[in-house]
Amino acid sequence: MEPARLKLGIVGVIGLLAPLWWTWAVSQATYAIYVASGSPERPTMALLWGSVYAPSLVLGFVAGAIVAVLSAAAPLRGWLAFFGSLVVGSLLLGTFFGAPVEYLGSLFGSPGNWFFLAGSTLWPGIAHVRKSAV
Repeated sequence: MEPARLKLGIVGVIGLLAPLWWTWAVSQATYAIYVASGSPERPTMALLWGSVYAPSLVLGFVAGAIVAVLSAAAPLRGWLAFFGSLVVGSLLLGTFFGAPVEYLGSLFGSPGNWFFLAGSTLWPGIAHVRKSAV
């Protein structure tokens, strides 16, 4: 197998499994930040942003950096493969739980997911602009 296809396959697998690893990682980070902040009864907006949205954005940055490195020849195509496989993974997980449409709807309905998706586009976008400028 040629290296470019192998790398694109790895990007696809990362995207396919993203609903599992991303959900687990964000929930662990959210809980750790909540406990570290003293477990307040009434969390502030700053705690909400810091414990839910910031980990989502950071994990998106990390996923996007991995995608950009693995698909350096065509970073936007790599991100589209990542995103497409993430949608397929969400549909499969939703089918497993018996509600694929609702699960997919929650993928696009959650602000935390939007932060993750926005973060994941940063590095592939920068790599695409750099590649286009040369």
